[in-house]
Amino acid sequence: MITLNQEIPNNFFVLDRCETIGGYARLYGNQVTDRYEAFDIIYIPHFPLEFDLQLFQHITMPDSYAKMGTVSGIEETIITRKGREFEADNDHALNMVTNDPKLAIYLQNQILSVNWQIRCALNMLLPSYHSMQEGNITWRLTEVKGDGLHFDYYHDENDKPFPFNSDQKSQQKVKLFINIDKEERIWHTSMSLPEFLRSKKDLLPDTLPGDLNLLNAFISTGELLKKSSFHTVKIPPLAAVLVNASAVSHHIEFGRKMIGAEFSCHKSDMRQPESLMYDQLPRWLGNEGYKIKQS
Repeated sequence: MITLNQEIPNNFFVLDRCETIGGYARLYGNQVTDRYEAFDIIYIPHFPLEFDLQLFQHITMPDSYAKMGTVSGIEETIITRKGREFEADNDHALNMVTNDPKLAIYLQNQILSVNWQIRCALNMLLPSYHSMQEGNITWRLTEVKGDGLHFDYYHDENDKPFPFNSDQKSQQKVKLFINIDKEERIWHTSMSLPEFLRSKKDLLPDTLPGDLNLLNAFISTGELLKKSSFHTVKIPPLAAVLVNASAVSHHIEFGRKMIGAEFSCHKSDMRQPESLMYDQLPRWLGNEGYKIKQS
């Protein structure tokens, strides 16, 4: 399901199919963590989940609910109690989308179960990440086509990228994407950030931001990365990729239904804590002769 482009490095770690997450953990042990910390893309050919997949494959959310998730309250109760009376919370996203409290409750029970399965799975796949904290688990039940290759970056309430603080710079990001559509999800991926900085030295400015978030924003909003060569990955139903999306460039060419999970852990839990990208960035820039613009 992976079409490699010979112009760029092959940074995939493709797992043999297992029927359980425990099977992957038993077969690969710490290899998944080691390859993840080396900025490889972990391709999981079958991510076993027990839920009403067929129903979710027939549900499409409006664009305004494109990324419903735990942060936006998808797991909060749908039924509220007022004295001795129980009633549906009409402001809950699932109620607003379905306009059917029974269906909303059923969908939420399924989501709660899957989210729990994902949390358990990541603990088994990355066993040394004892401080794992959840950022968000999103259910993306809309058709999407991305804007081109990019590295993940974050912005504030004014839609402006911001420099990371010391706490953010001590965290290892973990991202998992699971296709739950009945069709393949088509995904493009290209160079890692250090590879991009090295290969595009003659085309990038001599001075670059010394903050990872500002640097990723600068690169991702430009055209140079978008014109880069890429691998094509066709992700079938219930297959997944585990990838450091801040370190590995990527783009969604086409997809309809997907679960995205974002977690983090403290760098002290990493098997190679010296590889944390926030700590490595000054070396990557310095080795290629870039000057660092302070944020």
